[in-house]
Amino acid sequence: MNDVLNESREMQIVDRLIMRLTSKATPSLCMLIEQLPLIFRVIAIESRLTENNRHEIITEIFHEQASLRVKWTADYVDARLKKGCLVSIRWKGQTLCEHGAIIISRLVLVDSPPNGLSIFETVPTDWVWDRSLIQRAIAIYNKLPNNYQRLINGVLWDQKRFWQFLNYPSSLNHHHAIPHGNLIHTIEVCELAQKVTLNDSVDLNRLTLLCFLHDIGKTDEYWYHEQHQRYYMSKRGQLLGHKLTALEWVVEAKNKYQIIITEREWLEILHGITSTQGIADWTGFRSPKTTESSLISMIDNLSVKQQ
Repeated sequence: MNDVLNESREMQIVDRLIMRLTSKATPSLCMLIEQLPLIFRVIAIESRLTENNRHEIITEIFHEQASLRVKWTADYVDARLKKGCLVSIRWKGQTLCEHGAIIISRLVLVDSPPNGLSIFETVPTDWVWDRSLIQRAIAIYNKLPNNYQRLINGVLWDQKRFWQFLNYPSSLNHHHAIPHGNLIHTIEVCELAQKVTLNDSVDLNRLTLLCFLHDIGKTDEYWYHEQHQRYYMSKRGQLLGHKLTALEWVVEAKNKYQIIITEREWLEILHGITSTQGIADWTGFRSPKTTESSLISMIDNLSVKQQ
């Protein structure tokens, strides 16, 4: 009951803040606009036809720093704007608030990862209720250099893929075989890497990136059967496996979004993603041959044993 009251009280404070900033006695919302995130995720969208045959579109958008309800009118509805997509706001010259919704010019679809965006700050609460997981993911992400951040954003830019990464298990019957299991395992491995790495010769940024990407292919290795209420191995999982899926995705992201990584660094990243402990070279795969790729196997096993 107290949680409900606190939530209600917070909403009232936000409403008063918006009304105060948009009142005639104070400047418009320009000061607040400068402090708002540039990118939001759509969590609800609806439209209705007005008397003059225009569309009134009301949308709820989310960012970890701010959630807004916005409204605008248009001659047509942009079919690309759907629940789950990422958007940026185009503001009107004078910002007003009507029935709890801020009147804007329109929302614009963001179809490629911009610099400075932390994709984990756009995870709505109905995707992941445990916000401590998201805060831990954000902390790991923020320590990485810009090109590594962009690579992660590129791999997870597809909203379905991102949702599955956040919600699917890390295995069917072994470790972290629970909802959010792959996210939890990924966070644990990254955090362990930052704790156990004491040798200055180890590239901690690259090791953290590899820990982040090492099981990302499991996002599409399973599928959920609604009627059976359980996960099964997908066709991709049966034929390719998560290492080849991860390889495909990171190569696609680097090329599509023109992420600059040196040739030597890139080869070591690809090696770290695909290397497998104890495998024979004649299989076409390689056993770990760099310090970072060797550490991943050790840290991965430590996370499994802890769980």
